[in-house]
Amino acid sequence: MTATSKTMKTKIDITSDYPELNQPLPRRVKLAGNFYTVLGTLLFVIILISIPLWNKNVLSMPPAKLQFLCSIFAFVAGAPVCILIYNFLCYRRERAIIRWGTIAAATTTRGKEYFAGRGTHYIDITYEFKDEVGNTVSGKKAFPSRPEELLDSPRTLEDLDTPVVLYDPNNSKTHLLYPGTYAVCVLPTDGLD
Repeated sequence: MTATSKTMKTKIDITSDYPELNQPLPRRVKLAGNFYTVLGTLLFVIILISIPLWNKNVLSMPPAKLQFLCSIFAFVAGAPVCILIYNFLCYRRERAIIRWGTIAAATTTRGKEYFAGRGTHYIDITYEFKDEVGNTVSGKKAFPSRPEELLDSPRTLEDLDTPVVLYDPNNSKTHLLYPGTYAVCVLPTDGLD
C-alpha cells in the first residue's frame, strides 16, 4: 500500500463513520456475529461430550464407573457452560452501554500491534476520553485485528487513532470501544436483538 492511498484520521466524524449511533435512545442493538460462533462451538462441544451418556451400555455399568463417568462429564461440560454464562453477561453489559451510553471521541495514547502465532495478530491500545463533566477517563483494550474474514469489524492501528467510546453517563468508568465484541448497534431497518 502506498503512502498516498493511506489516510490517517485526525478527527472522528461519528455521523458519517457510525450513523447507527445517531438514533434516539434507547438504540437498537443486535448480537455480533462472533458471539454466534462462540455459542455454536460451545454447544457442539457439550453435545459431543454428552453422546456417551445416551449409550445404553453406560446405564448397565457398575455404580463406581458410572459415578466416575458422570463426574468427568460434569467437569468437562461445566467449563463450556461457564464460558457461555460469562459471554452472556458480557453481552448484557455491552448491550446496556450501547443502548443508553453517551458517545465520546477518544484519543489513543499508546498502541501496539503484535503477532501471537498461528496467523493471529492482536492490537493492544490505551486510550483516553473526556466525559460530559470534563473528567479524563482512560482505558485499555486488547483484541484481534486480523484475519479480516473472521471478524465483523477488523481493526488496524490506523483505525484506532481516534476511537469511538460509549460510556455510562452515571459512571464514565464503565465504557467500551465501539463496535463492541458481543453487541453492535443497528439502524432501525437492519434488525433487532
